[in-house]
Amino acid sequence: MNKFGKIALILGVSFGLSATATMPAQAKTTWHRGAPATLRGKWLNTIPRKKDGVAGFATQLKITSSRFFMGESSMPGVFGSKLIWHKSGKVYYMRMHVKQNGFFRGGTWSYRFYRTGSKLYLNPTKNHLKRGYAFKRVAKFRNWY
Repeated sequence: MNKFGKIALILGVSFGLSATATMPAQAKTTWHRGAPATLRGKWLNTIPRKKDGVAGFATQLKITSSRFFMGESSMPGVFGSKLIWHKSGKVYYMRMHVKQNGFFRGGTWSYRFYRTGSKLYLNPTKNHLKRGYAFKRVAKFRNWY
C-alpha cells in the first residue's frame, strides 16, 4: 500500500470513530399503561353534520382509563382494552388489544391522537388538520346526530 493510501485509511478510521463517539444515544420510548388523562372522555366527530351530509352518523369515541370504544355509522363498534400509550412531541400514540367484532378481526391496534385546545384529531395528517376533521368533547351522546 502506498503512502497516500495509508494516510487516507488512518484519517478515515479516525474521523469515523470520532463521529460515532459524538452521536447522542437515543432514548428508549417509555410506554405507560391506561389512557392519558388529556384524551379521556367522550368525543364526537364534527364532520358529517357540517361538511358531508351522506357520511352517516358522527363517529363517537369514548376513552376511559382502561377502555377504548369507537362507534361509526353502520359499523360494528371497536372495543379496546389493555391500553398503553406514549407521547412523542405533540402526538399521543396508543396501542390496545381489540376483540373480534363483526368483520373487525381484532388483535393489536394502534392509533395516533393529536389534541389542540378543545379539538382532538384521530390519526392526524396535514389534510385532516387543514379540513378540520376533528372531534369535540361532549357531555353525553345523543341517540341520533
